[in-house]
Amino acid sequence: MINVNDKFKKLASNTMIFAIGSIGSKFITFLLVPIYTNTLTTAEYGTTEIVVTAINLLIPFLSLSIQDAVLRFGLAPDVEAKKVIKNAIFIVGIGSIISCLLTPVYGLYDAIGQWAGYFSILIILNMFRTIFSLQAKAIEKNIIFTIDVLMYSLLTCGVSCLFLIVFKQGIAGYFNALIIANIVSIVFLGTACGIWKEIIYTKLDKNLMRQMLTFSVPLIFNAVSWWIANSSDRLMLNYFNGAGDVGLYSVAAKIPSIITSITSIFNQAWMISSVTEYDSTNDNSFYSKTFNGYNFVLIFCTALAIIVIKPFMYLYVGTDFRSSWIYVPFLLVGAIFFSYANFFGAIYMSAKKNVSIMITTLVAAIANVILNYFMIPRWGIQGAVIATMISYIIVGMYRLLGAQNIVRMNINMKKTFVALILLMIESIATIGEGKMLIVSIVCAIVIFIMYMKMIKDYVLSIKQKVHKKK
Repeated sequence: MINVNDKFKKLASNTMIFAIGSIGSKFITFLLVPIYTNTLTTAEYGTTEIVVTAINLLIPFLSLSIQDAVLRFGLAPDVEAKKVIKNAIFIVGIGSIISCLLTPVYGLYDAIGQWAGYFSILIILNMFRTIFSLQAKAIEKNIIFTIDVLMYSLLTCGVSCLFLIVFKQGIAGYFNALIIANIVSIVFLGTACGIWKEIIYTKLDKNLMRQMLTFSVPLIFNAVSWWIANSSDRLMLNYFNGAGDVGLYSVAAKIPSIITSITSIFNQAWMISSVTEYDSTNDNSFYSKTFNGYNFVLIFCTALAIIVIKPFMYLYVGTDFRSSWIYVPFLLVGAIFFSYANFFGAIYMSAKKNVSIMITTLVAAIANVILNYFMIPRWGIQGAVIATMISYIIVGMYRLLGAQNIVRMNINMKKTFVALILLMIESIATIGEGKMLIVSIVCAIVIFIMYMKMIKDYVLSIKQKVHKKK
C-alpha cells in the first residue's frame, strides 16, 4: 500500500511540473490580451472568439470525444498506452477527413464565412494536439508536456506580435499564429513522446477501441453541454446585441483565468492522482484533505481578485475594453464553481461514471441557454454573466453532492457556504463602487479570518517538514 505522504508528494510533484507550464502559458496569454485589444476592434475580436467557440463545439463530434479516453485508458495499469494513442489517432484521422469535406458547409454560417478554411484547419490541428498532449501525460512524460505548453504559448505570442503588429494582418494574423503554433507543437510532441514510431509499428486494437468509444461517446454530450454552458452566451450576445458586446464579454471572461489558471495547474495533476488512487486504495482522507486545501485557495484568491479588478483592468486592456471590468466579479464567483465541477468531475471520471458527468453538465447547459434567453435582452452583457455564473453553480454543487456517493469526503459545508455568500456580497459591493468598496474589503478580511486556522496548520506543517530535514 502506498503511504499517504507519498500520494501527496506525487500530487505535489506533478502539480509543480504542470505549474511551471501553466503559469508561464497563462502569463503569456495575459500578454496577448493587450496585443489583441490594441490591434483588433471589438467586432474583430468578437469574430475570432465566435470562430474559436464554434471550433470547440464541433471537435467532440468529429473526434467522438476520444481525447477523454486517451488519459483514462492510458493510465490504466492493464492497458498498453501505445495502443491507446494508435486507436485515438485512427479516430481523429477519420474526423479530420470529414472536417475537410465539411469546409464549404462551415462557410454558410455568416460569422465564419470567409474564415471557413482556417476554421477547418484549426479543428484538425486542435484534435491532434490534444490527443498528443494527453498521451504525454498518460506515459508520465509530464516534463515534455510542460515544455510543449510553454513552447506553444511563446510561439503564439511571438508570431501574433509579428502578424498583428508588424504585418497588420488583423483576423488572418490571429489565425495564422495559432496554426503555426499548433503544427510545431504536434511535431514536437510526436517526436519527444515517440508517437510517430507507435503510429507505424503498433496495430489497431479493435477490442480496446470499442472500450474506448463506449467510454468516450457519451462524453460528446458532456463536451457539448460544457460548450453550451461556457460559450452559448457569446453566440446569443452576438444575436441580440452584436459582435462588439461579444468582444467586451470575451475580455471580461479572460480574467477568471486568474482563478482557473491556478486550478487548472492542480487539476492536471489531480486527474492523474484521482485515477491512480481510485484504482488502488480509494482512500477517503486523501480526497478530503486535498479538496479542503483546494477550496481554501479558490475562495481566498477570488476574494483578493475581486477587490483589485477595476484598477487592474484599466492598466491591462485597451481603452475600448476598459468598461468590461464591471462584468468580472460574478464571472470570478462562477469560476469557483467551475473549478468545483472539474475537481469532482475527476472523481466521476475515475469511477468511469461518464453518463453521470454528462447529465450534470447537461442540466447546467439547459439552464444557461434559458437564462441567457431571458437575461440578455433585459440586462445585456451582465445578463450573460449572471446566466453563466448560475449555470456553473448548478453543475458545481450537483457534482459536489454527487461525488459524496462515490467517495465519502469530510467537507465543512457550513464554512464553505458562508464564504461563498460573502464572495457574492463582495462582488455586488465592488460593482456598486464608491463607499461600497469598504464592504468588499471587509468581506475579504472576514474570509481570511475564517480560514486563519487552516493557514496556521499549513504553515506549521511546512515548518515541521523543514525542521525534520535539518
